[in-house]
Amino acid sequence: MEVILQFAESSPTLLRKHQDALKDKLVPAVAYMMTEVDYADDIEGWYEVQDEEMQALNDPCNVAAEGLQRLSAYLGEKTTLYSSSNIIKLALESTNWKE
Repeated sequence: MEVILQFAESSPTLLRKHQDALKDKLVPAVAYMMTEVDYADDIEGWYEVQDEEMQALNDPCNVAAEGLQRLSAYLGEKTTLYSSSNIIKLALESTNWKE
């Protein structure tokens, strides 16, 4: 993830030219990472964790969320929206939030 983010920071135009690869490969992988939450089945445990601790975690969900935020900042809104359109459509149509 970090390699792609560094590439996006240094050469955003080149990545914008390959939006279909972002749409088909990267964004679905990042979305899947965001569903890997530590406290999915333990809401009480989640309530006990302090906000500062949650932001410092390096679990897949937090890494993916931060990565997507950085990628969006580097590539811009139009590219991010286009690259995310398939995953958004699938999420709206699905009954299982992890699909």
